[in-house]
Amino acid sequence: GAMYATCRFPKFWPAGFAIVGTESWAFQGRFPYSWDYVNKTWDRQTAPEAVAKLHRNGVAYKENTFAPAWTTADAAATYIYKTDADAQWTLSTLTNKQVKYMAVAGNLMYGGNWSDGVHYVRTSTDPTNTGAWSGIYTVGGSDSAITALVPNGDTMLICKSDGIYVIGADGTPQNMTPHFEDADQHP
Repeated sequence: GAMYATCRFPKFWPAGFAIVGTESWAFQGRFPYSWDYVNKTWDRQTAPEAVAKLHRNGVAYKENTFAPAWTTADAAATYIYKTDADAQWTLSTLTNKQVKYMAVAGNLMYGGNWSDGVHYVRTSTDPTNTGAWSGIYTVGGSDSAITALVPNGDTMLICKSDGIYVIGADGTPQNMTPHFEDADQHP
């Protein structure tokens, strides 16, 4: 039968999914679930932390997959990551660890909408606990939160309700659609 016909989660709808090497994962509330290919069931795994939060879709970067998160109050929360060989997900312990959106463009991991600024972007070549995030790129004003990161080759499109931004070669975020700022509503 089809995979979805035998998948029953006990209480919630999954908030996100991830592929980690040969593994399939679903995030439901704070718990990760791994797919059991033999028994065709989702098996609940250990929650990386006892906090009411949602993990979104995993983002593959180098040998890890990263899952950004936010709380049920819509605030950025601590992300998790794992390799195919790891049994469980690892909770980030970096100073900058609470982010709602992650995506890869070129050879950089981007994080957008952080707990210290809904309009901040940071980049990293190693967002694991042995690495670090860059300084802040301030993208527009704090009155318009980052709502998505969309890779386009080596360029990251940073989506906000007041425009679509890119970080220029000089490191300055630029609004590529300034007419959104003056519009009565988002297109």
